Amino acid sequence: MEHSGETKLLSSKPESNSSQLEDAAGPQQELPEGEHVSNLGYNALSYYQLKTAAEREARIYMASKPMNDSGAKNVALHGSIIRLFNGISEQPTYDDLIIMREAIDYRMSQVMGAATTYKNFWDLDMPDCHKFDVEANFFGRNIIDAFDWVCGYALFDEPDGFQGHPYVKGYKYVACCIAKAGWDLAKAEAKLDTLQGFSGPASQMSRAPVGLGRCFVG
Repeated sequence: MEHSGETKLLSSKPESNSSQLEDAAGPQQELPEGEHVSNLGYNALSYYQLKTAAEREARIYMASKPMNDSGAKNVALHGSIIRLFNGISEQPTYDDLIIMREAIDYRMSQVMGAATTYKNFWDLDMPDCHKFDVEANFFGRNIIDAFDWVCGYALFDEPDGFQGHPYVKGYKYVACCIAKAGWDLAKAEAKLDTLQGFSGPASQMSRAPVGLGRCFVG
């Protein structure tokens, strides 16, 4: 696919994405040869219906302050979104689009959605996770300590085979919530323990010693 002028890549900065996405979507392209049937069992949607849905969901995700494009756990998903909107290399296959949607839904619902639910349960005055820039706010000894405490809990579902990598934003967001609330270790652990009553991932929550948790870089 040819483009006139300079190619602009998406970033995780939401304020710069909306105009780029509108410009990059462009006209519909021909269906890739041999991609009429999905190997993953999703045959109800046509290729263009699926591509339109993936583009719409990718716009929402990239506006949710999803962290650095070059983060180790973000490269694959963010790279596929950038290629989708800028027409770089060949078109995504039907299965590529399904996997992209699965990864986006996991991050938006099972991580950012769950993190916001926890914040609301604690009745804290914080923006929802999808509106909060953790990279701009993740600094200071109190937040680093809170992150260590939070990583001792299995707060979020692990991704399945089609949902990509684990996503650290939820843990960092909860750490920022704890730091903002000013809770010490004992209070933070008591608050984190209250999440075990949820029917979601925290219902099966287990604890690890502080410093030996489930968090990762990326």
